Amino acid sequence: MDVDAINTVSLHSLNDSKITKLSLYTDRAQITRTFNFQVLIGQNKATISCLPNVIDHDSLRCGAVTVLTPATT
Repeated sequence: MDVDAINTVSLHSLNDSKITKLSLYTDRAQITRTFNFQVLIGQNKATISCLPNVIDHDSLRCGAVTVLTPATT
């Protein structure tokens, strides 16, 4: 495996995510979407399409949870 290669994942916000939290405020809403996808060893790049066009791009945040599964032989 080429460790310098970048694994690219394309995600569609409507089809590949689930809204897991919604908070409403007087001047905005905060929506948390959860995406589950497999990453490879090394660099990974995720591109998300079809997000709302009124999104505040400065408000985007990304986090990751790693779940390790044993390799099967």
